[in-house]
Amino acid sequence: SQPNPAESADTLITVPVVVHIIHNGEPIGTGQNLSDEQVIAQIEQLNLDFSSTNPEFSATPAQWKPVRGTPKIEFCLARVDPQGNPTTGITRHQLQVTGTSWTNNNINSEIKPQTIWDPLHYYNVWVLPIPGTTADSGVVGFANYPLPGQMGSNTDGAVIDYRWFGGPGFSQSSYRVLQHETGHYLGLPHPWDGDNCYDDDGIDDTPNVDAPTSAYATLDCSDGYPQGPVSCGNEHMYVNHMDYVTHNCYTSFTQGQANVMRAVLQGTPSGFNYAARTELAAGAWSRCNLPTHNTALVDLDGPADRLCSADSIAPVLYLRNHGTDPLDSVRIYVSDGSGIDTLLWQGNLPYGDTALVGLPAWLPQPGSFTYTVWTALPDGQPDERPADDTIQVSGTYVAPAPLPFAEDFDSPAWNPTENGVFPFNISGDDFVWQYAAGVSAWGQGSGSAMFDNFAGTQTNNPYGTADALITPV
Repeated sequence: SQPNPAESADTLITVPVVVHIIHNGEPIGTGQNLSDEQVIAQIEQLNLDFSSTNPEFSATPAQWKPVRGTPKIEFCLARVDPQGNPTTGITRHQLQVTGTSWTNNNINSEIKPQTIWDPLHYYNVWVLPIPGTTADSGVVGFANYPLPGQMGSNTDGAVIDYRWFGGPGFSQSSYRVLQHETGHYLGLPHPWDGDNCYDDDGIDDTPNVDAPTSAYATLDCSDGYPQGPVSCGNEHMYVNHMDYVTHNCYTSFTQGQANVMRAVLQGTPSGFNYAARTELAAGAWSRCNLPTHNTALVDLDGPADRLCSADSIAPVLYLRNHGTDPLDSVRIYVSDGSGIDTLLWQGNLPYGDTALVGLPAWLPQPGSFTYTVWTALPDGQPDERPADDTIQVSGTYVAPAPLPFAEDFDSPAWNPTENGVFPFNISGDDFVWQYAAGVSAWGQGSGSAMFDNFAGTQTNNPYGTADALITPV
């Protein structure tokens, strides 16, 4: 297996981070005084999303897969402070935040200047209560763009409300606000920059829209990715980290956005009048404790969430080395629930590079499946960051059926039915074909497929929507 040139062209950039917890004297782990574990979980999630090793990346809807990108930026909690002393990269300060809103407070005037570390060499993140913000709404974060005069000042960095900071397994309202604000910190505008159809964010591969997705729709992606709203003639790329949407809808940045962020860190920003954050990345290894052995699974080409072909699939795994030592070998495990295949990848993969690995051919069986790939023992050593070692696809294989085909809907099995019929919500709205028990054509049988044209309200109903029942023929 050879590295993918498109993936290997850019080196992995490391950014040292210091997280300043501003609290009112609560015990660590309560209220504003978040635990170390919650901070670490947030940084781990930030790294998954900026390395495209988050599980949602491979599930990016088909219309946006061609433009999704990988920033290849890694964030580490600093291990050395500006004076050269050992640190966890987490500081705690008992300080009172005052004010009435995110623009009227003492955060920039008092909190930041008292606590900031050298902003040219550390990414400062303040976690505190933003006045006017709750666990449900408000301005949940803000950050400095890399503009001359702001970059390197005693307010440079990002502010996140403590109720919106953390990772899976904790009780925060979202764990993707830091990703959005870090995008701003590295130069990314909102896709709707300008709030009209004549101005945009200046990045070619993001659609020109006039407002955030949240201004048009409240989306929930827990069961898949619906059709997004349209403005300026374009569907909103609501899966983008720089949009405003429910946090379970985010999957990726675009490659154009990744290029902007990398250019800011590498000293080659153009088109935005940005300054360069080159000192932030230069010498980062001396301020961070990076893993020696860490493999990350970036993407998986092959199984999809809905399969209709009887042909075998030849999956391809995108394997990246996040360890500072070159990767010479790693064990790869593959399972569809019926057994486990094991293979040993061998090669020479430098830090930050990616290899494409062909996996054993897979013949799906009718019904639901979960296809999982995971790695272990890079160069024979325990993986120091196992959170990015697994990639998984769950879906359904509907076996093609010959004619004549019949479906009486008598079985309550649904999506798909016992014979492979499944509903398809084309418009991604609140209305879909459903199973109706006890009602059947001409009084024969015990069930039917039903679409309720009278569902909803005056402002939210099936009028003008598109839905289908898909058969396996």
